[in-house]
Amino acid sequence: FHDTNQADTFSSAGTWSKLTGDGYYHIVRGLPNVTANATTGYDVAFMLDTAGNDTYQTFSDRVVMTSDHHVATAIGFKRSSGTSSAGNDTTTVYDSPGDDRLISYHDRVILFDGSHTHAAIDFASNRVVSSGQAGDVAYLFDSTGDDQVVMRPESTVITQSDRQTTAEGFSQTFVYASDGDDTVEFHDTAGDNDYNGYLDRGVMKGEGIFLWGRGFDQMTGYFSGGTDRALMFDSPGDDTYVSRPSDATMSNDAASNRVFDFDSIFAFSDAGNDTATLYDTPGEESFRAYSDRAIMRGADLFSWAGRFAQVTAHSAGGSDIAYLYDSPGNDTFRSEGASAQMSGGGFLNQAVGFLKNYGYSSAGDDMALMYDTPGNDLYRTYPQEVIMTGQGITNIAYQFEHTHGYSTAGSDAARMFDSAGDDEVWSYSDWLEMIGDGWDNEVIGFDRNTVYGSGGFDQATMEDSSGDDLIKVREIGPRLTQGDGTVFDVRTFDRILARSINGGDDVADLLDVDYEFELEGDWNS
Repeated sequence: FHDTNQADTFSSAGTWSKLTGDGYYHIVRGLPNVTANATTGYDVAFMLDTAGNDTYQTFSDRVVMTSDHHVATAIGFKRSSGTSSAGNDTTTVYDSPGDDRLISYHDRVILFDGSHTHAAIDFASNRVVSSGQAGDVAYLFDSTGDDQVVMRPESTVITQSDRQTTAEGFSQTFVYASDGDDTVEFHDTAGDNDYNGYLDRGVMKGEGIFLWGRGFDQMTGYFSGGTDRALMFDSPGDDTYVSRPSDATMSNDAASNRVFDFDSIFAFSDAGNDTATLYDTPGEESFRAYSDRAIMRGADLFSWAGRFAQVTAHSAGGSDIAYLYDSPGNDTFRSEGASAQMSGGGFLNQAVGFLKNYGYSSAGDDMALMYDTPGNDLYRTYPQEVIMTGQGITNIAYQFEHTHGYSTAGSDAARMFDSAGDDEVWSYSDWLEMIGDGWDNEVIGFDRNTVYGSGGFDQATMEDSSGDDLIKVREIGPRLTQGDGTVFDVRTFDRILARSINGGDDVADLLDVDYEFELEGDWNS
């Protein structure tokens, strides 16, 4: 068939083919090979399948429908459509040498190259091939059912309940999900790649590729070679982020986004009451947490979380160290065995399972709460730091204005060291406090308490318990032993006042010493 210079229409249905136009109508029947040629005008071709298994191919300049007994070819038509109505039909759509745009829906694929439009309708299998031009773009839309999409640098495959569509070689591919329980996988190149994971979309970017998917219930990004980076973003609501050495997931009740085998990962919280949980490797890592970000870092791990309301880092043991930093406001550092946390206005950072935990205060009216382990511990306080050690665990708080050390189990000892200035100490039945210029250290419930004076004019007030107490005055300083065995030992202070005001049969064993020593209350001496 040959067209006119007007608008002509070619139709082929296996057993017949026809070309029609202004003032004419030509039809043939039963011929195994039919070719229609279009040259001028806006010509359209409609290619219909047979009852058997047919193959439909489109090229920039022609389309071909092939069945067991029939081949129909349409050449040079501006617009064409191939339709499958029966059998297991397949279609292959090839691009032009220029920039092409693919649009795929549940029941059809359409390729537009600027001058020609080719459509394939209701085929069970659709394959669309780009020859790799930078301007070739594919837009794929899901069905109303459950769809699975796999996006790779070389191809994207969308599998539906009754058909499958593959887009090959496109430099940019966009996939849209709507109804149903839809999933998408993103795969990287062998080079360096970035994956941006949101809870409504995901993007894999690398040299020569741009893979984008939106609206999926489950999204997964996979990395292989190269130096790869994942960036995970929250939703406006409350989200949960979990990062492990080989995978990480951002999720909420409606969707999840997960990545595997990244070299580094960054997670961002911008809204909602979001929580982040970071896990380490069996190797040696450090965890650093600030009021606005947290970082887990090791030889084979880099995990960063920003602006989460709560971050928890887990150590599997070994030589892992946690560093917790304060905010400009008033914050609280708490350590208890192998766990520690820093909390303040709008943030809570926690370290779980770390054998070394360090808390840092730089601004605000900050407090450190230091708890012992179940075993025997040693607690030391200085004007600028306090240290709790026991059972292989070390917890340290630096430059806090207020510190409290607690003994809850075991036979624990506290040692308190003064500053170079004038300091004061008060001891009571179960706790001890040392105050200096801009700092205040307390210890509570320790069996053995020793206080050391050095520079300045240091003073101590020692109060009895409700039991029978003994204070022994020595050259280095007095030692108060309470009826329950608790010991308060004050050394090299300049002035000491011992008070017996809480009852019991209290005894003072006196000695002539160089420092000022005074008894008050019901002492027997």
